[in-house]
Amino acid sequence: MSVKKIKGTWTYDFQYEGKRYRKRGFRTKKDAIQAERELYIDLSKGGQLANDITFIEYFERWIKVNKVDRVSQSTLNRYYSALNVFEEKFGSILIKDVSQLGYREMLKEYAEGMFLGGRKEGRTKESVKKLNNCFSQAFKDALNERLIYKDPTWNAPIYEKKAAMSEKQKYLSLKDYQLLKQTASTKSHLSYLAIYILIATGARFSEVQKLKRVDINKSQNTIHLRGTKTKSADRHVAITSKDMKHIIDVISSKPLHKDGYIFNTGISLITNKAVTTAMRNILAKNELKSDYGLHSLRHTHASMLLGHGFSIQYVSKRLGHANIEITWRVYSHLLDEMKSQEDEMLDSKLSFF
Repeated sequence: MSVKKIKGTWTYDFQYEGKRYRKRGFRTKKDAIQAERELYIDLSKGGQLANDITFIEYFERWIKVNKVDRVSQSTLNRYYSALNVFEEKFGSILIKDVSQLGYREMLKEYAEGMFLGGRKEGRTKESVKKLNNCFSQAFKDALNERLIYKDPTWNAPIYEKKAAMSEKQKYLSLKDYQLLKQTASTKSHLSYLAIYILIATGARFSEVQKLKRVDINKSQNTIHLRGTKTKSADRHVAITSKDMKHIIDVISSKPLHKDGYIFNTGISLITNKAVTTAMRNILAKNELKSDYGLHSLRHTHASMLLGHGFSIQYVSKRLGHANIEITWRVYSHLLDEMKSQEDEMLDSKLSFF
């Protein structure tokens, strides 16, 4: 390695693994030596670092290569949301400059409710874990490519501010569920129709969002849900004739779009946020607990069916689960409660033997 003074400023000039590294313009010899040493350490630890690549540039490309057309739309949206969080925090920082301390600070601020418009109540440990998982995969790949020589996500603590909902908190009471459905039937707004179909089918929001008119089968009282996760998620779900009539009436009052999507607003497909806001407004106006998410409708639908004696196999297929084990795992607490009730019935029902 060599440091020289050229035309009034100091320059370092050396070769590493057959490639020449040279930079001029340092005010003092000490500055040039320090910069030369830092670059040499970087090269020896992680190969030639991508000094001019921002993390946002890398992450966008990483998502396109590794996630687009390989994961569900809801999962893909999570990665793009993570990208937005990172950009809000760090802007166009170079990938090699992302520090462990700065990264952990971002996770903590996210847990406290910062970014993406803010959330006063903060976020749960599960939400922060999902955010960290998005970045962790990308940074590990960058490390493997020798774009960086240390992973800022390593051993990152998962913070939380908002406690996760208990199993009981994930469900609406039957009374509130019925009131929500009845209120959703009073207006022809797209958000109200989405709520109504979510309640009637137990579908995921992304499945309802992408419904087309051809998916509504009036003669058989079924709705074709295309699914977003697995082959088993593509299914035809039966609904009552009363529900079908209401759905047809609302759809018939709406303009027909060329793409056939029922929930085309004229600008884009209706968003999760818009439907969630409409649902919470209905609950709040009726002085009911209003911090539920749309997935609570799916949980409540399943619990209602199980409570009315529908088999776990039927519920599993209706929900589009990949296998019945998933249904057992998600609703095990309900099934345990039902077993306890049935055990209590045993004495009265079989005591005559």
